[in-house]
Amino acid sequence: MKDGDLLDSSWPAVPVLIVEGATPKELEAGLEKILTTFPATATIKLPGEVDATGESHKVDDYGVAVLNQGTTGNSIEKGGTICMMLAHTCRWYGGTNTFPEGYLVPENKTNVFRYALYPHAGNWRTARTQHAAHEFNHALVARETKPLKKPCLPVEESFVKVSANNVILAAMKPFGNPIAGLEGNAASDADSGIMLRLYDTEGADSEARITFASGIESAWSANLIEERGDAIPVRDKTAWLYVGPFAIETLGFKPGKLGRKVGRKKLGVEAEPVQPVWVRSWEHDAESMPMGYHAMVCSISREVREEEDGRVLRLKVNAVNDYTDTPVAGTAHLVLPEGWAADRASVDFELPPVGPPDSGGTRDAARRVGPRSDQAALRV
Repeated sequence: MKDGDLLDSSWPAVPVLIVEGATPKELEAGLEKILTTFPATATIKLPGEVDATGESHKVDDYGVAVLNQGTTGNSIEKGGTICMMLAHTCRWYGGTNTFPEGYLVPENKTNVFRYALYPHAGNWRTARTQHAAHEFNHALVARETKPLKKPCLPVEESFVKVSANNVILAAMKPFGNPIAGLEGNAASDADSGIMLRLYDTEGADSEARITFASGIESAWSANLIEERGDAIPVRDKTAWLYVGPFAIETLGFKPGKLGRKVGRKKLGVEAEPVQPVWVRSWEHDAESMPMGYHAMVCSISREVREEEDGRVLRLKVNAVNDYTDTPVAGTAHLVLPEGWAADRASVDFELPPVGPPDSGGTRDAARRVGPRSDQAALRV
């Protein structure tokens, strides 16, 4: 289908601003003048005489938003209809398993769709629609606990607070990425710092003030993998962070000591409830990578060779160690169908940390499997 086939005369034209200059230098100067207030207001103000449509338009000062929890997409259709896409499918990337090339893979699961309407006065910025959406997706969780004999918390307190309305706190975590860094000897360590990921939602310059329950002793900027950057000013135990238009910022800080030492506790599940999990989870319509991902993986290769007229299969068992700092040793066990046997049902491996192809970080071993002599009718 070509773009021209999608044209619909009933759709209103998309507003377009054309800026023309006699010379490149004058064009650049004109753009700078137009964009003077944009970083602070995220709006461009133009005189009415530049409206080439010959009409003056007035926008109603109210709106409505559809909040959702994790649906795949949305769109605004003609007539002002807001569409929320509930599910999707995709073409299979290769002829593997039972799916041929180009097969549309269904999402074979039960879906629950949660959404809400959020009507508001003014525009979406003044209505803080982005905050309402985050609150809808991250409900406040309350826990009833036994009161301490000597309470140490005030009646009202914010554990962490970001003051600028246009800046959203997307994530907070202890310093370190042992899973993403494939490090077996490392661990996330809150004593070394706490990392925040923040972003601007309105396209405006701002200075965000970040406060923490026990105060902030020092703060610094960081990149996505938490490599330390420049120091961030801290005044009155509060970090002051400049956030540019539509910027995504990572900030680390050293917290002050809490009034009372408390023990460590797991806040949620850390692995899939059903084990083992699929190594290639996407091939089994199992969504994204499973929780509790480990850098040590064993798998059976797709390369299966038939022998003895298909009565015997030769499989390749792969063992891979992706840890960058830790050797791994263990045994992979083959789980066979009832009535089947293998020349060896287990594979021992001892692998050094990952390295170049000749470093030994990967090992494979071929195995012969097939039905026992008393189960000769079995086939794969």
